[in-house]
Amino acid sequence: MSPRSLQSYEKPDDTIELDHNSDFVILDSPSVDNFVDNLLNRRPQDNQNNPVTSTETSSDQLTESTLESEMGIDVISSAYAALVAAGGVIGYVKAGSIPSLAAGLFFGSTLGVGAYMTSKDPSNYYLTLGTSTLLTGLMGYRFYNTGKFMPAGLIAALSVAMVLNISFRAVSGPAQHVKK
Repeated sequence: MSPRSLQSYEKPDDTIELDHNSDFVILDSPSVDNFVDNLLNRRPQDNQNNPVTSTETSSDQLTESTLESEMGIDVISSAYAALVAAGGVIGYVKAGSIPSLAAGLFFGSTLGVGAYMTSKDPSNYYLTLGTSTLLTGLMGYRFYNTGKFMPAGLIAALSVAMVLNISFRAVSGPAQHVKK
């Protein structure tokens, strides 16, 4: 086993060590530390040219980066995703239906990803809208054929409500549906 060979390059506040026995680079830098801290804490970096700080912001002075960092969770879409997934699980438990379990978990997880994407960017509602529209058609067709409200009618009604909700969001503008 050979001893580690390190080369060190120093700047006034930064140290970079290259380890030739592995693929690691060791960085010891206040600027890197501040960047990582700001990234992990999701705070906008302090900038002397920007008079707006994270403690004193008005709605007119919000920049895109501070708006992103203050976004919360899309509760309505998340609840809808959970209900769809729970419906699949309940269908499996009550009737032993593996297709219900698979469809519920598939559509629920797809809607969960869509809710996450909408939480990060309110204008990115296309996955949730597409999945809700597909569920409206599929479950509406099942409800029409069977006449049974549970589960097809309930999911169809919830899906129609979601499509209308997302359409309203698209027309009215971003960030009115996300809770901090």
